[in-house]
Amino acid sequence: MSMTSLEIRQHQFRKVLRGFESKEVSAFLSQLADEIETLQNENRELKTSLSEAVKELEHFHRLEQTIQQTLIQAQESSNKFLANAKQYETQSKREAEEQAENLIRDAHREVIRLKEEISILQAKQKNIVENLKQFLEKGLELVNKTESAIQSEMPESEMMEEKRKYDAEIDDIVKTLVG
Repeated sequence: MSMTSLEIRQHQFRKVLRGFESKEVSAFLSQLADEIETLQNENRELKTSLSEAVKELEHFHRLEQTIQQTLIQAQESSNKFLANAKQYETQSKREAEEQAENLIRDAHREVIRLKEEISILQAKQKNIVENLKQFLEKGLELVNKTESAIQSEMPESEMMEEKRKYDAEIDDIVKTLVG
């Protein structure tokens, strides 16, 4: 069962003789509720970031398909041009062959350029996926550390130090993703 921060804040305990200090329990529950609320917000942000990265990846796939189709069309156009050039007179044939060679040379340059662009996009895609993995693993690590800290009753100062370390690591990963 997943509890919300509001449920934690509103939870009431029975009062018994020799029980816990109610202010201390309330303060702890409030702190716990704040931490859960923070984690839930971070989880929502991570899901949003992942969704955006997936959309960007889909865009790159569509772009790659478009480039491949363009290359096929360029090759087909070049082949048609060469076939038509053979029908011309000797003079026209020579001029057409020169034009075809220029087109092929340009098409090959374009193929090379597009292949380089595809390689760059694939490297960016791989980098984004790796950074997202790191980002999500750090998020999971924080959740696990927070859960362990709550269960082991880690002093607040240690818990805050762990959170500061995690926040710095997340900032580095986000800068890498954005940069």
